[in-house]
Amino acid sequence: NVLTRYTINVNSDNSSRYFDDRACQASMSNINSTSFAAYFRCFPELDSRDSWYQSMAVFDRIQTDKVGYSTLQGEPNPYFNLTFERNTIAKGIVVFSDLILEMGKTFMFLDSFLTLNIDDTLNSITYAYLQDISSIKTEKEFEFLNTFPDSEISEGKTVTIFCEALGRSPPSVRMKRNGMTISESDGVYIASRRTSLWSTFYVTFLHASKEIEGNYSCVAESESRTAYQSYRVEVKPIVCWDLMIDFNVTDETSPLVVEGSRGVNVDCSNYENDDVTFDTVKRTALTQWTERLEVTIPRSAFKMRRIDCTATDKNGEISIELY
Repeated sequence: NVLTRYTINVNSDNSSRYFDDRACQASMSNINSTSFAAYFRCFPELDSRDSWYQSMAVFDRIQTDKVGYSTLQGEPNPYFNLTFERNTIAKGIVVFSDLILEMGKTFMFLDSFLTLNIDDTLNSITYAYLQDISSIKTEKEFEFLNTFPDSEISEGKTVTIFCEALGRSPPSVRMKRNGMTISESDGVYIASRRTSLWSTFYVTFLHASKEIEGNYSCVAESESRTAYQSYRVEVKPIVCWDLMIDFNVTDETSPLVVEGSRGVNVDCSNYENDDVTFDTVKRTALTQWTERLEVTIPRSAFKMRRIDCTATDKNGEISIELY
């Protein structure tokens, strides 16, 4: 009854393999009308000296007609109080306010997690357990989760687009692009899963290209209703903000790093609409489809104002503001 996720470092220098022989079972119980306890019992038993932690979250339909997701953490507050016990059995107790339980009485699901840090090629293992804690349960009621694909998709990247429905025996979920059914083919992989609480549908494009752009819709049909969720996917250059943080620059320059299709280009101008001349320009091939463009902008070009840049490749363009 436990969903297990593995986080793997594919770039690890450690070639040794880690074989996890641990098995964990999970359960939840009502302590009273406002309190819930979540447990993980593992074999071999947990050791409080090891690197592991428990966490909890909640799916609810409280503030809007759509399902929200909230991680339960932080100091005690008027809405909930959370405590954990680290022994041979992981135990978490959450106490909700009467107001929160009343607002979420028709659709509220408690999610409990146990994460073991391995710090190896296998970074971590997370066990997850979900339970419906709604006080009023309508049979076969379900909702789509507000899940959206990565908004920054560049050519050649591996992209997974998915639909998730949560509820009580949710129906099977399908996905369409521009109103047409998506079929599995070379480089396009489809997976679906359905349990008593979840219904999911995943489409993975091994190499993103202009052809995957379009309006994607999730469709779930039941005896009582048909539910839809839609969003748009676009392929265009992306800004590598994480690489810019570690960029080796001086006080005299500011970096800009973008990735896109071969031939990606960047143009910048200051608030006076004067074109900016870059101090350095470096291109690095990433794949047969893509490359990385690194430029440094002289700080004098900012003139105490922002710099407006446009990154363009054959698929599209993005606007960037630098300060």
